Amino acid sequence: MSIINEILVYSPKVEIIYKDSVIIKLSKKQAEEGGDRKFFNQYWQPFAWAATLGFKNDRRVPLEGKTDSDIFKYSVIYNQAPNILKALIVMAIGKFEEDENIEFQLKKLKDPNIIVNIINEYSNGGFEIINRKLKDDPDYFYEHNKFIGDLIE
Repeated sequence: MSIINEILVYSPKVEIIYKDSVIIKLSKKQAEEGGDRKFFNQYWQPFAWAATLGFKNDRRVPLEGKTDSDIFKYSVIYNQAPNILKALIVMAIGKFEEDENIEFQLKKLKDPNIIVNIINEYSNGGFEIINRKLKDDPDYFYEHNKFIGDLIE
């Protein structure tokens, strides 16, 4: 079985504070129609965006607060945007320690827990960045260009 298939059964862990202040604030419920000023259609999308920001800004933050691991499964990302999940996995693998020997790195490549944990911690770092911007300006992300600008800067 491939590492991707093994990861599909996992659910990301998200600190409750970020579930409430970012995921729910910026996305519609999974099957909800409409939605006022919400950029994302699914809960997995702000998670993937936060992880991408965390990787881009090299912001890895261990999960220390109370978490929710029942928001969605990685299979939801894969079913709707497989390349996004693959990119998150590749970014996580890119964060393996350079000074580790090759045998240990190969062992880590086969362990979905390690890869999922890395993604979770970088998404946590991304959520910190997003949450800080929302505290400074609660309407910051109601301009859709802000999402792209944050990735480009």
